[in-house]
Amino acid sequence: MSGGPPPARDDLLSQPLDVLLDRLATPGGGLAGGSAAAGVVAMAAGLVAMAARASHGSWPDAGGAAAQAEALRARAIELAREDAEAFEQAALELHARGDGAAGRDAALAVKLDRAADVPLEIVRAAVDTTSLAADAALKGDPDRRADAVAACVMAEGAARAAAHLVEVNLKVTGSDPRLADAHELVRGAAADSERARS
Repeated sequence: MSGGPPPARDDLLSQPLDVLLDRLATPGGGLAGGSAAAGVVAMAAGLVAMAARASHGSWPDAGGAAAQAEALRARAIELAREDAEAFEQAALELHARGDGAAGRDAALAVKLDRAADVPLEIVRAAVDTTSLAADAALKGDPDRRADAVAACVMAEGAARAAAHLVEVNLKVTGSDPRLADAHELVRGAAADSERARS
């Protein structure tokens, strides 16, 4: 791995996979758990797009499913970028609190609020992906069923990871409705995974 500074956020996800994984493994590399979860959603959506494209002869909705999967993949990539930015801003504000400046608590609350919103959007994208993947597994080309099921399980895991980040960033015991939303969405992802494997 090079010792230079991390790439700008705009091109961070355009890096080769080995460089991206090195950045993920490096403190201050520009990525954290939310970006990783979003990356998994993007990969899962890519698998769904591939399975749908392979199913044109057997699944009447394959073209629409492939288009939806591509839209989800693009959204997940954007969410990875947004999460990296929100994480960085919250971390900077958290470190600035040590300076004892007045008003830092309010500024930190705003940053943590944003740091919870982005992972919740990742959960939503993940659940949309599990739903589409389950459809591909059940309706698509049987030769691509394993890939569709794998995509579903991957997206479910990403939903669970991102929901955990929502909880951590909110630092609440259940009073914020976003936490209940995240948990409900994860239950939906689990149901999709079960449906895909049936």
